Amino acid sequence: PACSAPCPACLGSSPRNRDREMTDKSKAELQAEGWVFSGSQATADGAGNAAAASSKPGAAHFYGSAGVSEEESEGERLLGIVVQHGLQVAQEVLDTMAVDGRPTVQAKGCSAIAILAEKDAGRAAVLDANAVFAVTKAMEVLAAAAQVQASGCSALANLCQGDGAAAVLEGGGLEAVLAAMAAHASEPAVQLKGCLALGNIAFGAEGEARAVERGGVGAIASCLRAHGADAKVCEEACDALANLAAGEAGLRALSAEGGIELLRATSRAHPSLSSAAEVLAALEK
Repeated sequence: PACSAPCPACLGSSPRNRDREMTDKSKAELQAEGWVFSGSQATADGAGNAAAASSKPGAAHFYGSAGVSEEESEGERLLGIVVQHGLQVAQEVLDTMAVDGRPTVQAKGCSAIAILAEKDAGRAAVLDANAVFAVTKAMEVLAAAAQVQASGCSALANLCQGDGAAAVLEGGGLEAVLAAMAAHASEPAVQLKGCLALGNIAFGAEGEARAVERGGVGAIASCLRAHGADAKVCEEACDALANLAAGEAGLRALSAEGGIELLRATSRAHPSLSSAAEVLAALEK
């Protein structure tokens, strides 16, 4: 039976799915942040929100918050319609990303794809609609935008589960994640979500081999060196290493990166990280 919480025996046993920026919030919580639902004529502060309304169909149901730019409002609209309508609006999200290249819109679009890809049916639908291309294109064109890179990594992490792994590999998802981590080495969010994506990509044998071959172990080692004090980043990095260093090639690559000393330092800084201890034990054999 599956454990109720992560344990050393379960680490690396399945890809992980995590990018819920909004879906755990209630309607009241969203309204408190300034969101306006259909039938409501006032924002959280009592002012009208006509400027936030969009002419697009989804805006009649759920649209952006007050006091933000039109770009931010459009990005939030994409997340909002996905929260309310799920798979019904998947094509609208992709169509919007295809014609609106503004960074916030692309970042929120990637987050919307990540939410849709959390479940098997949604993942299959957006993969069929070429979501991998939408995400990797956003990451390529907006390489300097950290928010796009972080959200893109989250989307790829969810898209590559199950049958989506081949599509992500074929669509350049691995290269997009590695490029994001290299370009934004100091950004914790990019590093954390990049490690999540690498760990999921390396869940299968082909993904593991490709990730090791393309330098995934080195990317994670660099992440640990730069963010050794950040417990959340280190946890995601070590969980990813549990998959990338599951075979001899990955262990050799990690050893070449000074993995023993690096993981010892990580374990000292964060004693509760069981994945660090697991990978370290494999290296020290």
